[in-house]
Amino acid sequence: MTRAEGHVLSNIMTALPDIVATMSFDPLGGIADLERHLDGMKEQAEALHYPFNRHMVRNELQAATFRIRYPRRVRLLLGPSGALAIEISPLAVAKERETRL
Repeated sequence: MTRAEGHVLSNIMTALPDIVATMSFDPLGGIADLERHLDGMKEQAEALHYPFNRHMVRNELQAATFRIRYPRRVRLLLGPSGALAIEISPLAVAKERETRL
């Protein structure tokens, strides 16, 4: 591959969307509906011809959540190259209802 071809391929790869799965994590129960989320991500990856290694994804999620002691939102992103990103953030807190006196 020439340098110019590599540059064109790089531009194409950056234009492709990430596949995103947003999940809830509980320290006692783990990631809710993990298998369903992984099945969905696998289907999308196959449709877009993205590399997807289910075993590696499970290991990365385990490592990312191992020391978490409170419920969290876990966002998993799979890029066109098969690269993963995992974002952990607090769960959205429902706004307390105002009480009127």
